[in-house]
Amino acid sequence: PEKERRSAGQRYVVTSRGVDGDVFEPRHSTAGFRYAAVDGRDDDLDPADLVAVEVRSDLRRPGTFACSDARLTRLHEIAYDTWRANSCGVPTDCPTRERHGFTGDYQIFIRAAAFLEDVRGFSGAWLRAVADEQFDSGVITNVAPYAGRAETPWMPVPLDGAAGWGDAITIVPWALYQAYGDAGVLARYAPTMRRWVDYAAAVAAEFRNVSKGDSPEQPHERYLWDSGFQWGEWLEPGAAWNPVGDFGIVATAYLAYSARLLSQTLALLNDADADRYAELANRVTAAWRTEYWRDGRLTVESQANY
Repeated sequence: PEKERRSAGQRYVVTSRGVDGDVFEPRHSTAGFRYAAVDGRDDDLDPADLVAVEVRSDLRRPGTFACSDARLTRLHEIAYDTWRANSCGVPTDCPTRERHGFTGDYQIFIRAAAFLEDVRGFSGAWLRAVADEQFDSGVITNVAPYAGRAETPWMPVPLDGAAGWGDAITIVPWALYQAYGDAGVLARYAPTMRRWVDYAAAVAAEFRNVSKGDSPEQPHERYLWDSGFQWGEWLEPGAAWNPVGDFGIVATAYLAYSARLLSQTLALLNDADADRYAELANRVTAAWRTEYWRDGRLTVESQANY
């Protein structure tokens, strides 16, 4: 009997006409998979009868990597194959399930992507989507292109505008500039970068985490981004994740980093506001150290935070 299989959310049902030479090949979708199963045949199937076609963006690979340790070489190959599976039109989080252009995922991987292949055009097209989706408030969405916020009754606050995800708009352009030396990408997205940093800095200045209650607010706290929804280190092994928890230790660090990148961007563009954002980065960094650093150790200790 046929085994019951767990649905992965994507399914093709094809009925053969029994005509030699017929081919089924979807034109408007891709399917990520590792194995294929064929049921209902009376004879053995020749694996050569099946062909898997790689569908992805046509990116030039400028070089390869190999070393004397076969394990490290193989690890690099696995990383490259993973990138190949997640670069079809937009940089995606996985080739099988959500397949979304998550901003947080690409800001982490952009340096590796630029090392593996020429991603100038690929990344530029995606950045246009990120900028197009920016809210009037300056919020950057978790996903680009953006299909609107899904109803999530288990989540009490909006998900967009989180540190790390929104910071893709400062990190990705800067990484592209570092990789390819083209300041044009910085000129194109400097206004979007500025609106994002202004948004995050305003939230840090106006709000504080509810867990602090009615305790007196300290002067440095206006530079702590510890309120609203944050992912934080949300997949840390063994740690309980609270969607409205205090993840200021992560978010504030990202605010300092993005303010610094924006300052460096504006300096390259001879914009007079470069010094202002450098000062913001310095103040946020000082606030982070005041709140989260004690005698060489973090005040919120975990491997992920370190």
